[in-house]
Amino acid sequence: MSVLGRWVVSLFSVVALAACSDGDDANFENPQPVLSSIEISPASAEVPVGLQQVYTATGVYTDGSRRDVSATVTWASEDPAIASINEEGLATGLAEGEATITAAQEGVEGEASLTVTEAELRSLGVFPPQASLKRGTTQDYRAFAQFSDGRIVNVTFDEDAVWELENDSGIIEAYGPPPPDPGDLADFGTAIGIDVGEDVLRVRYLGFEARSAVAVSEDTLVSLVVEPRS
Repeated sequence: MSVLGRWVVSLFSVVALAACSDGDDANFENPQPVLSSIEISPASAEVPVGLQQVYTATGVYTDGSRRDVSATVTWASEDPAIASINEEGLATGLAEGEATITAAQEGVEGEASLTVTEAELRSLGVFPPQASLKRGTTQDYRAFAQFSDGRIVNVTFDEDAVWELENDSGIIEAYGPPPPDPGDLADFGTAIGIDVGEDVLRVRYLGFEARSAVAVSEDTLVSLVVEPRS
């Protein structure tokens, strides 16, 4: 090989080594960001038994960047008897108490707290929703409350239940003492038709209201007794 050839080869080798050295330095100076912490939102929340709370997870990286990692973390509840959580970060309150919700990825874990409170009233219904009766006849009524944990409770005789006629017409009146066990679903209140007319029977319970249209018509002749003339 000529002197010129050897010189060209040597120059090429020096340039190649310099390029490799520059690349290594660049990788060393700009390493790939690494997950350093996980933040869960909300950090604390409160739900009644039976209701749900959505959580999101944000990954914080060594370069200061932040990414939504809700779909890639592993969600868990450290108190599964109080609250559960699915793979999408949807937690459900199961029993009253405090639960810790965690999100983990790449050996990094974040935490949030969930307070589960007593079940709340979701709806109130009165049955029947409407009634027609003759004067002097009776109609049975019940009021049911549905709670967030799925329970349906007969509140017909609950001390917080207030029964009234919307227009105070007096066409029906309740009578008789309540049954001995007002918690039984078979319990009911009974009203008797007093005067002809129409009104709305309503029950109010813990901020909820349910209504039943009621109409009373003239009583019907059911028998005729003929006595001999003396």
